[in-house]
Amino acid sequence: MESTVVAQSKLPSQKRGGAYWLALAPWLWIAPALLFVIIFLLYPVINTIWLSFFNFDSSQFVGLSNYGRIFTDPSTHHSRKGKAVCGISRAREA
Repeated sequence: MESTVVAQSKLPSQKRGGAYWLALAPWLWIAPALLFVIIFLLYPVINTIWLSFFNFDSSQFVGLSNYGRIFTDPSTHHSRKGKAVCGISRAREA
């Protein structure tokens, strides 16, 4: 009896470094979305938080004094009270 051996063609994943490319492929597909999220969502949020520790023209670091002013300013209390009234009235409608 004669046995024949059939040559198998190499799949792209079996070529040199194929396991590396198989592991990298999903990241290459989501890279544009991740880049979009970082540039247009994450960076502005972090930058806004960073700028909140400076004065109005970003020339001097004031630390937490901006946040202290939010909780002690009477106009801010009035504004929050109005927001609460609107929120409660809106919740009652639903």
